Amino acid sequence: MRLFKGYALKRALGGTNLVKRRRAWDSEGVASTVGTIMALMIFMTLLSVFTNQYVPVWMEDNEAKHMSNVEAQFGNLKWAMDNQILAAHNGGSLDIMIYSPVTLGSEGVPMFASPTIGFLNILPNEGASNISFNYTVYSANYTATLYAVSGNSSGAIEMVAPNRYYVQQTYIYQNDALILEQPDGQIVKSMPQFRIRQEGTFYRLSVAQVSLIGVNKSYAGAGTTGIHTALRYTASDYYENAANISGYDASDFTSNITYKIYSQQAVAWEHFFTNYLNRTSVPYNASTPTQNHSASFAVCNLTCLDKNITFTFDYRYLTSVTVTQAQFELIVGEEGG
Repeated sequence: MRLFKGYALKRALGGTNLVKRRRAWDSEGVASTVGTIMALMIFMTLLSVFTNQYVPVWMEDNEAKHMSNVEAQFGNLKWAMDNQILAAHNGGSLDIMIYSPVTLGSEGVPMFASPTIGFLNILPNEGASNISFNYTVYSANYTATLYAVSGNSSGAIEMVAPNRYYVQQTYIYQNDALILEQPDGQIVKSMPQFRIRQEGTFYRLSVAQVSLIGVNKSYAGAGTTGIHTALRYTASDYYENAANISGYDASDFTSNITYKIYSQQAVAWEHFFTNYLNRTSVPYNASTPTQNHSASFAVCNLTCLDKNITFTFDYRYLTSVTVTQAQFELIVGEEGG
């Protein structure tokens, strides 16, 4: 009777079994989930190592290669301009335009790092220089004619690379010199046409001044553009101190020769002059931010104040001065754009 009542009660409750059944443990499903999570963790770890370790090394290598390429390209640019001047002095035509490519930026890493943008600046008013002295010429009847000689130049080509992984660098072509500038200093990579040659107790001085004309403009990007250089003018003037050569006072210098350079890269110019004077054993005095050099006997003086470099040569020890001047027109891009 009780069983019947219990059975009836079960039927009354809709035939539901009041005893809960335990679900079976699916070990294969758990293993699959854990495996997926572990795979994602390994992938994220490898991705993190790649982006934080390998990508910076890759980008640093790209930027270093780019700077090496820019140095070579600027070296070729200077070589081309020097050869244009040389060809003109050897009787060649001035109406020759030479194209020199310049790579603005470095490559990136696809999907992980964008290319590093570079800037090419044409600066017609930068790096001004001046050479000046008084020169007297005597005629047959010893009539003296005084000439105030003065030569000027200006202009610079600047390639700025704001590298994100490699050291930031700027290459500058200025007054026939190639200069490298970094946050920790400046250096002349390729020397200008500046020469002092000793002949007995006297010296010959040779100076080149290169002017750059064009639109003051900046070009940015990561591709390759080009600079067209067209030589518009060049001349080489020779001034002789006859008294120091033959003893006959047909012409001479009546003032010291002063060569001034105003440049944002004055430190590089200072180092160039001092290194050159030391290498050629020319006795000199110097008063610059990095040295105070004094000689018991000096034929020239070098001073540096802020952005101004002044090189002065004692005219009494000169046999001649040669001043070469050149003017280039710069056109950037395929059509000057």
